[in-house]
Amino acid sequence: MAVGGAEALVPELALGHAVVVAGAVRDEGTSFHYAPASRAIDADGPGVQAAQEALTRAELPFTIGRTWTTDAFYQETRRRVQRRMDEGCVTVEMEASALIAVARYRKVRYAHLLYAGDSLAATDWDHRGWATAETIREGMFNVAADACLSLDAAGKCAVGLVKHPRRPVVVEADRREGFGAAHIDRAHEHARPEIDQS
Repeated sequence: MAVGGAEALVPELALGHAVVVAGAVRDEGTSFHYAPASRAIDADGPGVQAAQEALTRAELPFTIGRTWTTDAFYQETRRRVQRRMDEGCVTVEMEASALIAVARYRKVRYAHLLYAGDSLAATDWDHRGWATAETIREGMFNVAADACLSLDAAGKCAVGLVKHPRRPVVVEADRREGFGAAHIDRAHEHARPEIDQS
């Protein structure tokens, strides 16, 4: 399970609006090491369903849609944005297609939640103060933890939180310990430091 911010490509996505990733246009390199070449990759069906159900339980509005994954953010030109919108993309981010491909390769259930952060929906980029939206990130993390726990019948899962501009935090959740959406304040007790392997 991953959760993080994304640039909105369509004006309907206000700051903080939740997006369940149904698939991703592959415009990065990592996914091609884990899945056969294709223009797009579909998300895990049960993962999409778990994310939808968690957002419904939280009574949060959401959109189910395709995202554009690219690691070349300086190439997010007006023409490219329009082409991706024509392909059905509602957001742009840097991880989804790669993480979907790795999950499929490893044969694990996976869901990806995004929240609309900054925006490319208008002619000019709009920051919208998204990097300081701590309440939005925490709320989405709670939903992701709930969805993650429902994906694994054994009651164990891991949630990756992409916090721009900080490094991702991975939190393990175990239903038997009572950790979940209602106990998110315990997240730092379970956080694993990122290992630098350079």
